[in-house]
Amino acid sequence: MPRQHKKLKLYSLEDLQNAIAAVKRGSSVNAASKNFNVPRTTIKYKLEGKYELDCRMGPETTLTKDEEETLVKWICSVADAGFTVTRLQLLDSVQMLLKKLNRLNKFTKNRPGRKWYKCFLRRHPIISERLTQNLTKARSEVTEQKIRNWFNEVTDHFKAKNIEDVLKDPSRIFNLDETAFFMAPKGIKCLMRKGEKLAYNFISNDDKECLTTLITVCANGSILPPMIMFSYERIPASVSSLMSTGW
Repeated sequence: MPRQHKKLKLYSLEDLQNAIAAVKRGSSVNAASKNFNVPRTTIKYKLEGKYELDCRMGPETTLTKDEEETLVKWICSVADAGFTVTRLQLLDSVQMLLKKLNRLNKFTKNRPGRKWYKCFLRRHPIISERLTQNLTKARSEVTEQKIRNWFNEVTDHFKAKNIEDVLKDPSRIFNLDETAFFMAPKGIKCLMRKGEKLAYNFISNDDKECLTTLITVCANGSILPPMIMFSYERIPASVSSLMSTGW
């Protein structure tokens, strides 16, 4: 019968640190190994000082630990500034760095591939892929203070016209907003700090063909017929015939 190889146990540096801390608190090496999925001999050797605590498993990486940390900081800082870093941009940066350092590597033309990219994300779990949402420049410039100022101006206007009672009648309060339905709404994958929920791809207003629709909802729960804006000087009969009555 063919020899069965023992399955390699994968663990993070955090798992190893937790296992060592558990042993120092009085836990046995066997119990710590089982609880944190870290090999018993690894915990033993780390405690005896035979290997450094942050010594990684497997072969050496092409970039040093400090170089990869610099890339992580760059991705995070770009994301914090409201921009995105794609997979191709990261690979381009690594390629330029290796070329500048004139460092020997196993990549074709100094450019890492899919395997290196996946391992990079695994080594740095703070970074994850997100699908961006398209955001125009006009919408990106909206701030909380600008919104609050708008509501204050509306309130002052109602007071000046002595029509504040309108705000107490739900049937006279409407909220409307225009929504762009992009013909090709797919975003791009980008790299961001893990835990960030939204990623935006800033585009100009005419980068994507879209239909603009005005949706109006009343505070009493009713919805007015929507208004759709087409990019035609005259709407073709083939289009208008598909619209519901009142639209």
